[in-house]
Amino acid sequence: FAKEPLEDIEDYISVQKRIADILLRIVEDGKVDGSIRRDIPIKEAIITIINVYGTFGSNIALKSSISYLEDDIAPNIQQRMLMEMLLSFIRP
Repeated sequence: FAKEPLEDIEDYISVQKRIADILLRIVEDGKVDGSIRRDIPIKEAIITIINVYGTFGSNIALKSSISYLEDDIAPNIQQRMLMEMLLSFIRP
């Protein structure tokens, strides 16, 4: 772990907040039009989805050259499955 703040971390945090704000506005629209469940804590779900995707991306970037040698577990297949799992949770 770094003992000093990472260079440009404030820019990263600012962009992450903007993305979350945009997603939350889209989710609010989805709650109104019925494409997003209304019976779950959606803000918590969206933030969790953002964090899961970030962790997934980091994991793939760090391990893909050594871990994913077979076509059936290729990162793009895993990404598609993860997206479907997460979306199925927030869809009615």
